[in-house]
Amino acid sequence: AKVAAPEDESGPWDLLTWLGFALLLAIVPAAIAAVNRGGDARGGGRGSGLS
Repeated sequence: AKVAAPEDESGPWDLLTWLGFALLLAIVPAAIAAVNRGGDARGGGRGSGLS
């Protein structure tokens, strides 16, 4: 499948898209870990299977 995007516009957009994607990939697991840690602090996340 081909991406419907002009070549001259794919440069900067590609960078921004990948930057946003990398940010999401870095933030989402961190946020989930923070939530899990918050549950641990309250004593509700013990033994949830996540180390």
